[in-house]
Amino acid sequence: EKIINISEDKVNTIIIEDKIYYRNFVEELLNQSLGHSCNFIVSQDGKELNFENNVHIITDIFNLNPNNKKVSQKILSSLYKLSCEDYYEVDKLKANIVKYMIDLSYESDLDITFEDDIDTMALLKMVNFKINNEEQDLANKLIVYLKSMFTLADYKLIITLNLNNYFTNEELENIYEYVLLNKIKMININYNCNEVGIIKNEQLHIIDKDYCEI
Repeated sequence: EKIINISEDKVNTIIIEDKIYYRNFVEELLNQSLGHSCNFIVSQDGKELNFENNVHIITDIFNLNPNNKKVSQKILSSLYKLSCEDYYEVDKLKANIVKYMIDLSYESDLDITFEDDIDTMALLKMVNFKINNEEQDLANKLIVYLKSMFTLADYKLIITLNLNNYFTNEELENIYEYVLLNKIKMININYNCNEVGIIKNEQLHIIDKDYCEI
C-alpha cells in the first residue's frame, strides 16, 4: 500500500521500471476511471472521493479537446450569469433580432410568423462558445487542457502518462510551474525513463523491477 500526498508546491511523478507492472497499473487506473471497482483511493480532507467523477486521465497527449460536455455547460453557465448582469445590452440585442425577423418576414411572399420571445441561453448556444487552443504548441495546448479540466470540468485530480517522453525538462518545468500556480492537482506516470533528471517542483517516486520504491 502506497500513499501519495499531493501538495501545493510539488508535482508528483511516478516512474515504473517494469513494463508489465506499468501496463497493469495504468490499465487498473483506466478501469477505475470508467467506474469499475479497483484498488485506488482518492481522498480530500479525509473524505474519499468518487474516482470516476473526480479523476481525469490523459491518455493521448496529441488529441486534447478542452471542450467536452462538462466544460461547455460551465462556459454557458458563466456567460449566462454575465448576460444577466448586462441585461440592458441583451434586451437591445434581442429587440434588434426581432426587428430584423419582422423586416425579413415582410419581404417574403409567404404568410409566415415566428416566435419573438428569444431565450438568452438559446442565443448563447447558437454561437458555440468554446475554449480556444488552436495555433499553440503542444506544451501550451496541454496547459490549456489542464486548466479546462480542473477549473471548468471540476476534476479534483489529473493523471498524465509519459509526459517525459514528449517534453524537455525545461518544458516540464514550465508546465509544472503553471500547474502549481493555479493549484491544479496532477500526477505524472512514466514508464522506465532512461534519463531521470532533476526537474524543478517535481517530487519523484521510482518503482523498480522488484516493485520497490527507490
